[in-house]
Amino acid sequence: MKTQKELQEARRLVYVVDELRKIARAVHNLDETECNYGKTERQEKRLAKLLAKATESAAAIGFELYHQGDPRGASLWLVVPDIKSHGSYHTHYTEGIALY
Repeated sequence: MKTQKELQEARRLVYVVDELRKIARAVHNLDETECNYGKTERQEKRLAKLLAKATESAAAIGFELYHQGDPRGASLWLVVPDIKSHGSYHTHYTEGIALY
């Protein structure tokens, strides 16, 4: 049987992941806009705010965030901090969790 603390932690995890998924969809839309037309200054600022919030949320659950700007796939990935020891996020981010 789960303790009250374990249930609270599970709820928090679900809430953070749901928040990250919403941010990922918005970031993906901005990545598509960048690819098709280019972003406006306002859209650039919005992207920066979204990525800052997502980075903070990912850290709250023990992950780091990787933004992959090609709109043909997932824009945001949760990666474990030790992926950097493999070389770089750029080549190993797919070992993480894609956010859709």
